[in-house]
Amino acid sequence: MFLVGAIFAKLCAATILTAYFIQAQTADKLFEWLTCGPPAEQYLRAHGDVIGTCREAIDALARAGHSSGGIIDSKLSFLIALNFFLLIVGMLMDIFSAIVVVVPLVVGIALHFGINPYHLGVVFLLNLEIGYLMPPMGLNLFIAGFRFNRPVPELYRVVPPFIGVFVLALMLVTYIPGLTLVTLPKQAQAQHGIQPQVQSLAPGPAFTVGDANAAVSDASAEQTSDAAVAPSGGCDEPREGESFDDFDRRCNVTGAH
Repeated sequence: MFLVGAIFAKLCAATILTAYFIQAQTADKLFEWLTCGPPAEQYLRAHGDVIGTCREAIDALARAGHSSGGIIDSKLSFLIALNFFLLIVGMLMDIFSAIVVVVPLVVGIALHFGINPYHLGVVFLLNLEIGYLMPPMGLNLFIAGFRFNRPVPELYRVVPPFIGVFVLALMLVTYIPGLTLVTLPKQAQAQHGIQPQVQSLAPGPAFTVGDANAAVSDASAEQTSDAAVAPSGGCDEPREGESFDDFDRRCNVTGAH
């Protein structure tokens, strides 16, 4: 019961920490710090009249196939950094608190690099499970030591083979996404992330005076057409033998009564 109470206390603390991260917009700041390099900053200065944040500049460069020059500028570099980061998180936090706190921080970057959410979830959980076994702070080591009345340092010599198997599986799952997506429908497999909606930098076609006159002419023609089919009267009550639907269709053209 003491262990269960400790987990609930950590969950409460994790929820409070997540609320603070949301208020402080930590996820957006982390995204820009990791991905916004000199090319993105230069692009932002050059198009400051159209875009207002470095994130929009990063998205525009990504659509054009150019690197933003940040610390993490590719899907591969993000997955490598994510694996190391989550292993450390798994050693220090329980899995529930880690999901509550860390997922909102990394999911935006993952979607930016086109990582399927299902793939990200499998990699996330497998990393945390390995972290549970990692000496010296893995939570499963303390639980196993308590359950089997063994000192925790004694377990350090037992877990490396199991960690090795987990790490091998992690490498396969991380860098071969098809292993995690093979059982999903094609629609889910095609879901590589949410593309940010950023205002296009390419100028659209000019709206000329001729286009405006054409639009006015079309509107006038529609009004004339409506007037032509408008009833001249007889909308006070249905005609003899006329159904209510026909009466409503005939008299609601102009709303006349």
